Amino acid sequence: MPEQTFRVVGDVDLSSAEELQEALLLLVNATNDNLVLDCEQLQFIDSSGVAVFMHTWQLLALEGRKMRVTNLNGMARRAFEVLGLNRVWPSNPVNQRYRCLDLDLSKGGSVEQPAGAFLMIRRDVWQRLNGFDEGFRPVWFEDVDFCKRAMEAGYRIELVPTVRAAHTGGHSVNRVPEKCRIRFWYASLLRYAAKHFNFVSYRWVCLAAALGSGPRMIAGMIEQRSLAPVGTYLGIIGFSLKATVRKVC
Repeated sequence: MPEQTFRVVGDVDLSSAEELQEALLLLVNATNDNLVLDCEQLQFIDSSGVAVFMHTWQLLALEGRKMRVTNLNGMARRAFEVLGLNRVWPSNPVNQRYRCLDLDLSKGGSVEQPAGAFLMIRRDVWQRLNGFDEGFRPVWFEDVDFCKRAMEAGYRIELVPTVRAAHTGGHSVNRVPEKCRIRFWYASLLRYAAKHFNFVSYRWVCLAAALGSGPRMIAGMIEQRSLAPVGTYLGIIGFSLKATVRKVC
């Protein structure tokens, strides 16, 4: 099916979300094509902007049409993840691209960041970039950070389908108590954002982490039938809000 491209520009927040929704509705109703949201010039998006994306996708889905999002920067992708939207709406076009769910794994090609469980790196590249940043301790985002630094240095990362490995996962990290795993993940996330995002984007990720902790806390209480997640996520909320003032190092 043919595609229509709509360029999302500037900031999409409470003051501009309604205008964006009206423009998208006009485009959706004017054609029977699929829709592409080009976010190359998107500078900032909050929960009201995310809601516009969701509503537009749902309208198209009712008619058997599709929507995909391109050129979305790291800040916006992380916002979808930490707000928990990728869990409650896993088929959203941002998550499709973020997790490469629409990627044909039988074909090779350039990718942004393969799974760290099976990541082959040339020795000269490893030495030039000084390997993993050990500040991401004890785990998470060190491989994401390395891949980003490699691409910024001009290297290309390739998916090679003919090279395979089996990874059952979780053998080391499962030895760490769950509340510690959650804290480590958020700490590494905010450290990554502090290292690679600009002033506004970094603080938006911090706020998204704080906002997303509420639903995650409730889900954890229901799943575990325990109040234990309350203390864990209240700690994450406090840590994330403090990080908006003082960068995580």
